[in-house]
Amino acid sequence: MSFRYTTRYEIRRAEKAGVDVQFSNEAQAMKVFYGLLRRHKIHQNMGASDEPYYEAMWKYVLNDPRHGTIAIARHEGRALSAALLFRVGKVCQYRFGASDEELKSTVDTSHWLQWRVMGHMKELGCETYDLCGASPSLPRGYPSYGVNIF
Repeated sequence: MSFRYTTRYEIRRAEKAGVDVQFSNEAQAMKVFYGLLRRHKIHQNMGASDEPYYEAMWKYVLNDPRHGTIAIARHEGRALSAALLFRVGKVCQYRFGASDEELKSTVDTSHWLQWRVMGHMKELGCETYDLCGASPSLPRGYPSYGVNIF
């Protein structure tokens, strides 16, 4: 499988810019994710589930690294994008993602985040990365279009 030229370009650009991707199972990581999610949903004029939903997800699933992790991409110390990843056996599933669209204008961290997730989960023994129903045939304005073109 090969990525589009622009995807490869954005991955290299974020790496050169010093974007750091961290993986965590701490409650604070879920708070960072939820803060990005709220800004992301406001930017897209969409609603987001309430914070207790994500707190329960952390409490019952993501606090254990055997079941998944929270990935956060930071540039110059600021969180720009994040993802919630679930793990079942040798399958890693991308379930939720969020980004700060205003801050991403300086450097697009989402492609680099996804690339690092693939490497990290492969190191942990995963053989499949499920983007959770992404379809490349969605129209450009669709809310999850970015995941689809990745």
